[in-house]
Amino acid sequence: MAFRGKLILLLAGLLLAQGVYLGALTLRQSRESLRSVLQRGAAQIALRMADEVARIVGAADRILEVGARGLVEEIQGADTSRFRSALRALDEAHLTLQRILLVDRSGRVLAASFAGAPASVAGDPALLLALDEGAIGPLLTRDRGTSPPALRIARPIRGSRGALVGVLLGTLDLTEITEALRGVSIGKTGSLYLVDREGDVLAAADQNPPREQALHLDAAREAARLGLRGVRELEIPGKEPLIGAYAAVVGTGWTLAVQQTVGEAYLPAERLEKRILLATGLAAAVAALLAGGLGTWLTRPVRRLTTQVQAVTRPEDLAAGFTVPGDDEVAQLSAALTRMAELILSRDREIRQRNRELEALNTVITAVSRTLDLDRILETALDTVMSVLEVNACHIRVVDPATDDLVLRAHRGRGERFVRERARIRWQDSALAREAAGRGEHTSIADISADPRGMHLYAREEGLKAFAILPLMADTEPVGLLSVSRREARPFTGQELLLLRLLGGQVGVAIESARLYGDLEASTARLADTNRRLAELYRLTIALQEAIPLGERLDLILRGAHEVLGVDRIGIFLPDPEGRTLECRAALGVEEDPLEALRVPVGTEGGAIAL
Repeated sequence: MAFRGKLILLLAGLLLAQGVYLGALTLRQSRESLRSVLQRGAAQIALRMADEVARIVGAADRILEVGARGLVEEIQGADTSRFRSALRALDEAHLTLQRILLVDRSGRVLAASFAGAPASVAGDPALLLALDEGAIGPLLTRDRGTSPPALRIARPIRGSRGALVGVLLGTLDLTEITEALRGVSIGKTGSLYLVDREGDVLAAADQNPPREQALHLDAAREAARLGLRGVRELEIPGKEPLIGAYAAVVGTGWTLAVQQTVGEAYLPAERLEKRILLATGLAAAVAALLAGGLGTWLTRPVRRLTTQVQAVTRPEDLAAGFTVPGDDEVAQLSAALTRMAELILSRDREIRQRNRELEALNTVITAVSRTLDLDRILETALDTVMSVLEVNACHIRVVDPATDDLVLRAHRGRGERFVRERARIRWQDSALAREAAGRGEHTSIADISADPRGMHLYAREEGLKAFAILPLMADTEPVGLLSVSRREARPFTGQELLLLRLLGGQVGVAIESARLYGDLEASTARLADTNRRLAELYRLTIALQEAIPLGERLDLILRGAHEVLGVDRIGIFLPDPEGRTLECRAALGVEEDPLEALRVPVGTEGGAIAL
């Protein structure tokens, strides 16, 4: 999987490098077409700006034309009282048309739109053009007396019979034309010039350095002088050729030049071409590295997922947890595997706990089956309970059949005071014991501090909180109690209580078996003693049937009585020869001298002899 992914990524890197290389070749082939693109772009700019300049000039001329028609009647009537207000209205009608003058044929100023106007403008080039009988507007001349230089535009005023009665002269501000030119995007290597017939620059937009600006201006003046129209390529000594587009402004005699240095236009493309070629080589060199790195990065979720899958077969590694971030299919599968691993871990813990419980139960059963030593069985049971249930203390009490008291027989983790003072208790001394015995089932408390009975003095002293007490039953009778406790206020689970009942059942069986075994041993001992006495009695009977002296016979009787009856002192009294008194003839366990002097009359009643 990893190798296949890396191979695919390597091929993708090589294809990417090939695409970059083909892009570089395409760029090189497009260099030639860039010239025609520059030419078309320059021509479009020149034509558009020429139309714009013509529009601005034409608008100013139309204003003067309208004013001239309106002033014809007033001039013929020789009523010039309203000339000044009329000229101001014309001045305000067009922002670029300023300083309007009304003059007669001699050049005398009849009215002006501004204060401080000269009394006469005789000899003004625009006036001279207007006085020409064949002149028609707009008539433009350069106004060299203004700063910055402006244009003078003239409009003849003719009477009803076509006679010239006056001339309107206006100054056309080139600010709007200049701003329009500067607003055109021609780049840092382009230029845009508006030049008249004399080579004077009326407006310009040029961001080249000063030396480059001089070259562009010379080229524009040369084109205006030659009257070039359309797109031309001009050769400049020591410089790259200029691609220029030249258009005439209609009705003005002006030439608009839009120019671009060819080499400067190509320079970004050449730099880009070199960089692309260099990038192509680098791309081919690092394609394998990128493939390996990207392959490792892209296949990282899959590798982590593979680790998870392998961990499923190794339970000891399941707890490590490998989660792939994201919301794609790999992440979803990883999340499912994580949940499965958690479930497997949970089941594994449960199985291990069940195995421990079964092992513990088997330990107690083995102890019960191998020995009848009750103390040994109880000690084994307590050790098992402590390890499996993870409790802090436990003890076992056994019922004393003689007194029905509960006797402490084995304990773990309990304090000395508890062991000393609670070694023997009665059923009524423990409410929990009575409750458990009465029900025949376990009784548990999760936290003794919340128990309303409040009978847990020793437990509080020892820091114990959770309790469980189980009656140890033999058939239907309790034969003891098993108590477990821990310092954590946590209830015992159902599984823990089940294991406690199973262990308690085995301990109850062990207690009853030990008791029965004790009874059996006692009965066997009594039977053996009875058999021994009967055997001694039988031997004595046989011995007495033999013909032996009286003294020996009496000694046999004394020893037989001692063996059969188990007495330590015994004496035999027989009648004397006269038959009046009883005399001691033989004794065992007492001195004979006092007995020889003792005489018991025959027939005495209610008497006793103390030996």
